[in-house]
Parts: sequence; C-alpha cells; structure tokens
Amino acid sequence: MEIYEDDPGIDPKNYNFEELQKIYEGYTPVGWGIVVRVFKPLKRNKTAGGVILPDSTLSELQQREKFYTFTGLVIKLAQGVYQDLDKYSLTGSYCKPGDWIHFSRSEGRSFAWRGLTSVQIQEDRVLGVVDKPEDLAALSSQLFF
Repeated sequence: MEIYEDDPGIDPKNYNFEELQKIYEGYTPVGWGIVVRVFKPLKRNKTAGGVILPDSTLSELQQREKFYTFTGLVIKLAQGVYQDLDKYSLTGSYCKPGDWIHFSRSEGRSFAWRGLTSVQIQEDRVLGVVDKPEDLAALSSQLFF
C-alpha cells in the first residue's frame, strides 16, 4: 500500500466523521467493497520522552511507517456488504462506517481520493476493530528498532 505524500494525515482524537463522509461523496463502492480512509500518523518531531528527532531520523521513520500501516477508518460500505446471511449469521457484520479497523497491508487496492490515502477492501478481509489506531501504528513502527 502506498501512503500519498500530500496526505495531511488524520488525528484519531480530533476528526469529524461527517466531514470525511462528505469528502467521499461521489465514490460508491460496489459488490462487497469497504472504503477505508487509511490512518496516517501525524508528523511528530518528538518522542514520548520529549527527545527532538532530527529530520533524517523522521524521514526514515516515516518511510518505515508507510509500509506498516494496517489501520483505517471505515467510510462507506457497498450495498451487498454483510448481507449474506449464510456467511454472517453467527458473527454479524465485522464493522460499520465510523469504525477503525485493522487489515493486512496487502489487501485491497489503494488510491487517493481528493488527496486522502484510501483503500477498498473486501468485506471478509477485516482482521479486527480497533479502539485506538495510534496504538496499532505505534506497535508496527517499533518492531524495527
């Protein structure tokens, strides 16, 4: 998956879901597709301990992070998503618009919609629902230190 350079990122603690939905007006997923706004951590130049990181380190971290982003905000579901009662009678829907989800980076097709990094995945490719996407992104970027 490619994270687009001009993408401003999303602050999971401070965003307006209705505004994001308006941005995606004009794009309708079909079949069993789920449109996801990919979580791109906001650029930070300090560690949790307050250490200021040089630009070269930030650039390297951002390069690593863009390949290990597995979370996103569900924006839209196609009409057929989770409608197969034989398949989903025990589990029900995996997710709904407004949920933060976890998915494999190799799933779906990435695209930029109005400058926002997006992906469309199939309904059964959701690995889990996530309360705080920054926790999952932080874990994945720490795997290589």
